[in-house]
Amino acid sequence: EGGIDVAIETLRMRFHGRNNESPTCSDNLIAAAQDVLLLMYACDEARRSPRDRDYVLAEIASICLNRKDGVPVATHVGQQLAKAIMEGRIYAFDYRRLLSSLAQAQPRVFLDVILGGNTLDEYQRKRIFSDDLERHGNPLNQIPDDELLSWCEQDAIVRYPLVASAITAFTTNDGTATIAGPGGTGLMGI
Repeated sequence: EGGIDVAIETLRMRFHGRNNESPTCSDNLIAAAQDVLLLMYACDEARRSPRDRDYVLAEIASICLNRKDGVPVATHVGQQLAKAIMEGRIYAFDYRRLLSSLAQAQPRVFLDVILGGNTLDEYQRKRIFSDDLERHGNPLNQIPDDELLSWCEQDAIVRYPLVASAITAFTTNDGTATIAGPGGTGLMGI
């Protein structure tokens, strides 16, 4: 009982303060972290779990998913999150950091599963990107412009409108409005 919580806490301690520039972790530790994400507790338990769970899972994901062998794990995690959102068991903002880590570590997976997947209907997709995440940081801002455009070009008629409906067009910083590109960079100050 509580095994997944113990595993997550142990990984949190091992990964605390690490980032992509930190010394690499052993393949065994990365594999264990990927297994924890695959076996992650049911998403609807987020409301009964400590509020820092999203932060810890995002930290684990940012370290163990940004590798080639992270694609299947990222796909599974994305599918589980999309399913839980679709079923109304969670809101996107319950896992806003995890969604951002997923978008940053595996942008194509994020785009295919969360934005372009068939799991979410148009209303749910709009609600996620326009309502739930816009106030808390849109994960699409983590995806480099060239990656986003390349993904759109694969099925331009369908994907450009999807991205246009989900992207954050404007951000404010200290009262100054900025037109933001898909990669989160300010293109023009207003």
